[in-house]
Formats: sequence, C-alpha cells, structure tokens
Amino acid sequence: MLDTFLNQTGEISLSLADKIKEHFWTETPPEFPSFDPAYADDEDVVETAAFVGKRWSELNFELFDENSLVLDCLPKETLPYYFGAFLYLSLLEGRYWSNAISRVSDIPGFLRLCGFLSFDQMRTAEEYFFSILDNLEAEQIFEVKKILHVLERVLESRRT
Repeated sequence: MLDTFLNQTGEISLSLADKIKEHFWTETPPEFPSFDPAYADDEDVVETAAFVGKRWSELNFELFDENSLVLDCLPKETLPYYFGAFLYLSLLEGRYWSNAISRVSDIPGFLRLCGFLSFDQMRTAEEYFFSILDNLEAEQIFEVKKILHVLERVLESRRT
C-alpha cells in the first residue's frame, strides 16, 4: 500500500488514513458466507460479487460507485472491512461522495451499518465524515450531516 495520500487540496491525509487502516484493515479479506446458487441473480449477491475475496489494494473507488447498493447488501461479517476500504480509497483518490454512501445516508441504512461497527470504527468514521465536509456540495453536506447525527447518537448510546 502507498504510505501517503493526498486529498484534492494536496494536503496529506496520512494520520486519518492510518487510523482507518488500523481500525478496519486486515491482512486477509473476510470470508463471505456461502449462498444458495438459486439466489445467484439476487440483488444482494450481484452487488457484492465484485468484492468477494478482494484486498483493499484490489479495489478502487469506482467499484463502490458502480455497485451503489454494496454497503446495504454486504454480509455483516464483511461490512466493516469493505466500509473501511471505501473510507480509505476515498482519501487515496480524493473523491468524497459516492452512490454507495448516498444509499446508506438515510437513517435506517446507516443505523444498520453502525450495528456491525466497533466503537473505534465508528469514531474513525465520524472523523472521516467531519474531514470531508469542506469538499462536498450542499446536498451532499446535508446527507453527511445526517450520517454524523446517527453516528453521534449511536456512539452516545454505546458510552452509557
């Protein structure tokens, strides 16, 4: 993996990228649960097929954009790893909005995602979303603020 990452303004995002890697990355991608071949055309299976067994170095931001339902469809065993990959690649490629994030920016969608993240992973995601606000358009800022609201509430509930 590359050691430094530049965002659109040319600033190094190394410390946040390191945190993301520390809290989400593993040497080996998580295994996907087996599925019944009768469901091979099911939307969940189709959306996640491009991610099965892929390391972060084999992914790119465009893959998340093309598979916009992926963060909704990933099995719980794999969601933290690939959500972390999305955050990491976003910093790497200097692209901060994706169809994949817009699909989970509603409160139920992001609550589902939070249910599979550790406290440290949620804190890191919160830092990521705060850090990208200046790089977004007004509508995207509104969506990210909804995500931040959910993160704040879930983090607060886990503290008590």
